Amino acid sequence: MLTEAAGDAEGVIWDGTKFGHWACSLYEYVVSIFLTDQEKLVTILFRTLFIIALLLPTVSTAEYNGRKLAIALGAYLRMVATFEYLQSTECSYIIQTNFSLDQSSRDALLHFENKDRKEMKSIIKKQNFLNLVKVDIDGALKAFKQDGLDRKSGCGMLLGTLSNTFSTIRDDYERAISMYSK
Repeated sequence: MLTEAAGDAEGVIWDGTKFGHWACSLYEYVVSIFLTDQEKLVTILFRTLFIIALLLPTVSTAEYNGRKLAIALGAYLRMVATFEYLQSTECSYIIQTNFSLDQSSRDALLHFENKDRKEMKSIIKKQNFLNLVKVDIDGALKAFKQDGLDRKSGCGMLLGTLSNTFSTIRDDYERAISMYSK
């Protein structure tokens, strides 16, 4: 009996013309269920809508969060400072965009509430991003020379790594602006 039922189910899967001991298509069988029992239809409809509602992405409006915005801003400004400093090094020939830490800072502060804006402005000034970056970049360029790399290879390796990192950090920063800014 179990083997016969398995064979019947296999028939439905393969050709859709045999279901149980009735000769009808699977489609006709499903339609007959819906047409004969409206309560089942309503129940299935509500369950389906419930599942769809759970699976659909919901749009949420995030509230202002200065702390999360500041974290993303710090990483972003560090990368802008890196590229601004690189514009004054022997690797400047690769950089085609003009980076400005001052302009990026001014633009970023507009996303903070007034009370946080003053605090962030003083924190940015204290950080002195360009001096922090100068030590890192000069060290990397010096290490490339000591390893025997020519200028193009060293600059290419450095900027290849930094540009990928910059893209990720910029995307995170823009996401933070859209979610947490005023």
